[in-house]
Amino acid sequence: MSSFLRLLSIYSQKQSIISKTLCSNYLIFTPQANRASTESVFQSINSKLTFQRDGHTSQLEKELPTSVPIDYKKVLLLVKSFNCIHVRITKHNVITTLTTPEGKPLDFATCGLLGFKNARKRTEFASTAVGKCIGEKALAKRVKQVHIKIQGLAMNRRLATVKGIVSSGLKVMAITDNTPLPFSKGRKPPAVRSL
Repeated sequence: MSSFLRLLSIYSQKQSIISKTLCSNYLIFTPQANRASTESVFQSINSKLTFQRDGHTSQLEKELPTSVPIDYKKVLLLVKSFNCIHVRITKHNVITTLTTPEGKPLDFATCGLLGFKNARKRTEFASTAVGKCIGEKALAKRVKQVHIKIQGLAMNRRLATVKGIVSSGLKVMAITDNTPLPFSKGRKPPAVRSL
């Protein structure tokens, strides 16, 4: 089945009609009555690919150009040359810091600095405002391209902060997630008190 999905993805790259994930999900979730018709459609696609089961590549695979391998060391060096915006999203606040590529802080912005108090610091609107503020401060310091490093689990506020940074006019070159997650189960909970 995996070779079938691989060839299906190659076909979708060539024809720009079917995506691999949609086809696999469609095959899994179709009712039994429609499954036979969908399988016949995929078999007709398979016959167009001139698929051979003895390990040889198909005719379509030979026609497709080979992709250029990515040199990840060069990409890493390129990303490290940009100024960073560190975004720390806590339960009650959003703290952003603009730093040099070496890690020296240049400026910062938080929800409290912008006038949000108490529960309003937790809203998406406050996160967007913080992102926009740090973006404007970065542009004032002649920073145009940034690498965003996010730490925190609140997905809506993460997106809102990144939207604010982008809307300020900065060009985001990379986004990395530096959220520390525990691999162990942690300490055993205390035993229930017996009376």
